Amino acid sequence: MVGGVASDPPPPPKEELPPPPPVAAEPEPAAAKIEEQPPSPPPAAPQAAPAAPQAVEEAAAPTQHIWQRPIIQYIEEPSLSALKVKQEKEEEMKKLEEYWKTRLRQQQDEHIESAKLREEEFKKNAGIVNNLFIPANRKDVCKSEKELVKDCYISNKTESLRCRDVVTNFYNCVSDSRL
Repeated sequence: MVGGVASDPPPPPKEELPPPPPVAAEPEPAAAKIEEQPPSPPPAAPQAAPAAPQAVEEAAAPTQHIWQRPIIQYIEEPSLSALKVKQEKEEEMKKLEEYWKTRLRQQQDEHIESAKLREEEFKKNAGIVNNLFIPANRKDVCKSEKELVKDCYISNKTESLRCRDVVTNFYNCVSDSRL
């Protein structure tokens, strides 16, 4: 207070920012542009009661935005390392394909071999079983009675019940021969 009149503090000095650099033909990485800019000055000390016109001026001041072109990467030709990796993968695929073809052939050969062995074993065992069940007695049993039954049926084509006694004799003969 000078002379009983309250005076406003002097307004802070205006900060002038340098103009943005001109846009180059080739875009530079964002990291390089950040390094080229001078460091921003520290913020001004807070004021107790700023005047209304200064607050409107600061709000109206636009923030600085640096426009950068988007980085577009065109893939026209694969790089040498990509070609090398592709070639290595193709060789690996060929090796794997050969491995599985060989393995499949081996398994098929083993399957065919085991099938042949099973078939041989089956035939061998079938022969053994046939030899075990050969009838021990192949002689004709009750040959005369058999002939009598046949003759009776031939002579009595329409009256087969007349051969009852002959069939009974043949049946008894067969039963006796089993014991």
